[in-house]
Amino acid sequence: MLAAGFEFPTGGKIWLDGKLLNKVPPHKRDIGMVFQNYALFPYFSV
Repeated sequence: MLAAGFEFPTGGKIWLDGKLLNKVPPHKRDIGMVFQNYALFPYFSV
């Protein structure tokens, strides 16, 4: 969540491939995220 930009750190720094991500907007990070539960679509089943 921190690397993708959905949450912001309260301290420290986020580095990825030598690039500091703290000041990079989420839409410019080129990082995606997949939710691990079906909270968004509770009516789906497998």
